[in-house]
Order: sequence, then C-alpha cells, then structure tokens
Amino acid sequence: MSLYFDGSLSLVGRGGLVNCDPDEVAYPDTLIRIRIKPEVISPYFLSLVWDSEIVREQVRNSAHTSAGIHKINQKAIKSYVIPVPPTKEQEEIIFRVKKLFKVADEIEERYKKAQAFVDKLPQSILAKAFRGQLVPQDPTDEPAAALLERIQTERNASAYSPHFGTELHQLRPPLKT
Repeated sequence: MSLYFDGSLSLVGRGGLVNCDPDEVAYPDTLIRIRIKPEVISPYFLSLVWDSEIVREQVRNSAHTSAGIHKINQKAIKSYVIPVPPTKEQEEIIFRVKKLFKVADEIEERYKKAQAFVDKLPQSILAKAFRGQLVPQDPTDEPAAALLERIQTERNASAYSPHFGTELHQLRPPLKT
C-alpha cells in the first residue's frame, strides 16, 4: 500500500493499493510504503479501512503543517489504531463491500442514462409542441402558421405606432388643478 500526499488536509494520507512487485516500484519522497503481513490483514481490506472515517480522523489529528503543506510521518502512521478482524471476517467484509460497490456502479450508470434522457427532454417536448402532439387538437384553432403570421403583423404594426416606446404618463393629458 502506498500513501500519497499533496499538502491538502483532505488528501493527506490517502492510500492506494499497488498490485505489482514492490521491488519494481520507485517511491518519491511524498509517498510512504507500508509493508503488511497478508496472512494477518488483507491488502484490499487495509485499503478499505484506510479510507474509513476511523483512520481518516487519526490522519487529520496527526497531520502537521509546514508552510501550509499538511504531512504525516511514519511515527504517526505506526500509532494509528486499525481494526483487524480475523481473515475469514475480512474476506466476508471484502465480499460485501465489492457487492455494494457493484450496486453503486449500477445505480450510477442508471443515473447517467436518466440524466441523458432528462437533458434531451426539453428538445423533444418542443418538437412535439411544434408538431401539435402535446394536447388534443381543436379543429376550431387557427393553424400555427396563421397564428405566427398574425403575431408578426401585430408586432410590425406596434413598432411603427406613433406611441411605440412612449411612457404612459406622456400619453395622458395633464391633470387640471
């Protein structure tokens, strides 16, 4: 497991699971490599616990800052209390968490599809409105083309009105006192 630091308190001590030969990985000075005993704690279980609020609170409480950059050190990490259930229980927790992550992924996918549908909805409603498919048609209604032409004629007529743009108080006669 490797820990990454960028100086932000919310990100300091965030862990990551490296699934390769550890001797083939070069770690910069902003990372701390934790060697574990897999027969005691599963690397995946540790990564889950490491992201939990139990550990995050310990990280926040032990972080110190220098020039605005938050850091933790190996001494602090060694002092963290991490729950380590028996390996069978760890396996069951991992199984359940993966199952929940799968459900969360499915929900996220459904949400994205629903959001895409909602984004297209205004366009389809407008298209149906222009085709006259939103409400039952009344045969006595004037055609849309005639309505648009009438509106345009009224606009043109009001644009050339001698009172167009005149405020109401300018049109009324002065009050006699």
